[in-house]
Amino acid sequence: MSDRTLGHYLPLGTDYQVCVLGTPRLRLPKWFTQHAWGVRVAYHCPSLFTSYGDAGFVDIDRRSFAVRAAAPERAIMEVMPFATTNHALDHALELHKGLTTLRPDVVQKLLEACTSVKVKRLFLWASEQCDHSWLQHVETSRVELGSGKRALYQGGKLHRRYGITVPAGEELPDV
Repeated sequence: MSDRTLGHYLPLGTDYQVCVLGTPRLRLPKWFTQHAWGVRVAYHCPSLFTSYGDAGFVDIDRRSFAVRAAAPERAIMEVMPFATTNHALDHALELHKGLTTLRPDVVQKLLEACTSVKVKRLFLWASEQCDHSWLQHVETSRVELGSGKRALYQGGKLHRRYGITVPAGEELPDV
């Protein structure tokens, strides 16, 4: 992965919250928790995947230190559980639109290891709506989508294949 910035959705100012995600049982170091970042930092350790191997991580080296971060494939899946309002879903879907170069092998591993039916269904629906070419290389039949319906988008329409509510026109909203 190239060393490029994918942060054009960062808010301006200091009155906002930054979510930091870690793996279960991982504690943030003291230097991090005691630093005055100038923003609210929320630390979450979701159990979104059954295994925490190297799938979907990238190491970012900044000469004096290195940080292990979620690659775009993993990052978009990590955003989706927090999309609990129409506005948050719209934002997650807008982010998804720009993911034209995801690696199908990494997507496959993450979808198979993902424990959230909501995330898998929403990810696959959004990928289809965006007509991402990499999706044709993902074996969706190997992804367990669970059963039952999920109400995601309030006031939306039920998408029959994925059993989730999506925007009424079933297209991605313009944000």
